[in-house]
Amino acid sequence: MNNRRLSTRVEIKIKQLIAEGHLKIGDKLPPERELAEAMNVSRHTLREAIKSLETSGLLKSRPGSGTFIFSDLDEAGGHNGHTTIFNDNPRMTEIYQFRWALEPAIAVSAVSNATPAGLKLVRENLDLQEEALAKGDTEMWAQADLDYHLLLSRLTGNSLFIKVMENLSHCIAICVDTSHLNPARMKLYYEGHLGVYNAIVDRDPKKAVFHMEEHLKLLPWQENLKVSTVVHDA
Repeated sequence: MNNRRLSTRVEIKIKQLIAEGHLKIGDKLPPERELAEAMNVSRHTLREAIKSLETSGLLKSRPGSGTFIFSDLDEAGGHNGHTTIFNDNPRMTEIYQFRWALEPAIAVSAVSNATPAGLKLVRENLDLQEEALAKGDTEMWAQADLDYHLLLSRLTGNSLFIKVMENLSHCIAICVDTSHLNPARMKLYYEGHLGVYNAIVDRDPKKAVFHMEEHLKLLPWQENLKVSTVVHDA
């Protein structure tokens, strides 16, 4: 599993706490064990995230004292091009509304443009999801889930879809919070992913949109959304 992606998810969560005012300059981070447990990641993953945020100037470790918030997001370069969407600080409902608008369109485009090589990568990702399910490994699942949606964007061959999803993945990483995952929910997510994949393999755009929307309906914060589920002929 790509630990870098998991540590990036932790970086984003810490930045979110700062952006929302829960942590301010001078505040000390909770103890490592406590913070790792709260974010449901290993201590190694947490250390990688903290090291990266220290490099950016956001955090500063003081031997014997702990790790502190050293600067705000702007001073630490929080608005670089790689995290533009996240640093606009969208609400969860905004993230999901954007996903509702974007990801069904990606599924339709993938139907027309997916290559055998691209589909093979998605199939391998689905195998990883099955493995995570069998192990009950939520960190492995979170990584595979994030990669799945990025791989779908790459099936389109559309550089704009790909760039937006690579950027949006930082927002999605916030949403893929392992605290809400359990075997039943992971199984439902997997089935949704599989449904979209099979529709793309069958070159059926209406089914691809249907399965993507059904999948998005399962997400934890979707009850706050006001979205259209009208499926137009492709």
